[in-house]
Amino acid sequence: MKFVYVLLFATILTIAYATDILRTDKSEKRKLKSKSKSKSKAQTRENGSGSWDTGYNCAGGILIRKGKEEYKMEGQGTFYAKKLEIPVTPSEQLGFCFKMKQSPGTNLKKIMVQTGNTDEWCFPYRLLSGDYEYTNPRFDFKTLNGRYTTDNNQSGVKETFDVKINLPYTTFGLWLINDEEGGKIRDLLNKRSTYRRHVVQGIKIESAKQGSIYVTSTKMYDETVQQAGKTSTAKTDAENDIKRLTTELSACTTDLSNDDLEIASIKSQISKLEINRGDIVRKLEHFANSKLQTQKTLTTLTDSAGNADKAKADLKKAVDSSTLEINAQFALLMNEAPTRDTDIVAAKSKVFTEGSVSGFQTSLNKVYP
Repeated sequence: MKFVYVLLFATILTIAYATDILRTDKSEKRKLKSKSKSKSKAQTRENGSGSWDTGYNCAGGILIRKGKEEYKMEGQGTFYAKKLEIPVTPSEQLGFCFKMKQSPGTNLKKIMVQTGNTDEWCFPYRLLSGDYEYTNPRFDFKTLNGRYTTDNNQSGVKETFDVKINLPYTTFGLWLINDEEGGKIRDLLNKRSTYRRHVVQGIKIESAKQGSIYVTSTKMYDETVQQAGKTSTAKTDAENDIKRLTTELSACTTDLSNDDLEIASIKSQISKLEINRGDIVRKLEHFANSKLQTQKTLTTLTDSAGNADKAKADLKKAVDSSTLEINAQFALLMNEAPTRDTDIVAAKSKVFTEGSVSGFQTSLNKVYP
């Protein structure tokens, strides 16, 4: 009987031990599974890397939204802070450039410009319509936030987008980018954007001014040329009148001389000849006065022609000067906004071909700012 109790007690201990082992095994499996999930989740989030000297890899993404929409990541890339301080290439001088991991998304492409066929894409400084802000939240990405306005799209409308750039960070350890560096990047971006916007606005103002001068001077020049043609015709007519009147005067002088001879030799015909002489004298006075007036007219026309030549030369000089200035301003604008060459050429055509200041201004306004 005692043996039965011992056997029963041993069986109970065995079952309890097996149950404890099973429970421990399941707990360990749950822990391993939880660790696996946690590790997997940590591996899927990219925080970025880099430094001021080597460039910042913004693996956290370049996000964009329109209006009140949710931010959407449309690109990842690396930018070089050193090149913001000392830009070398034309692209670096005109924009905030990234070496992109992939081609930007649909909305990013509306404000970023690709450098040739490379992986470099840049935010043109002139399109920044709101200053960049730098933020540093706890345990998350530091960010650069800016607002961009596009040039006119195919519908003739400008679009505005908010852009958020997630800067690289580490949860523990040394900062990849400190607040001093983040603030410096923000200040450099805002300074260069302000300068580029002012450059483009200055070019557009000067172009509009020279366009107006060109159109006005061209019209006045054409009118002066036409008037010069009319003046030349009137001058020729006056010269022909002078010749005709000179001939008439010569004939009258001859007649008067002959009459004087007849008066002297034929006293009996004095009365008749004196009457005839009076008519001739009146003709002589008439032709003399006509010649004098025509001579004055000729002098006036000659002076007018000289003034017209000077006016024409001055207007031609104004047209040539404004033409050179407009071409120079357009070349500057083409350099500032190379992707808007169609609008710039159209504006040039409006002023040079059509002589339209309003059409010229409309085409210029398609280029932001």
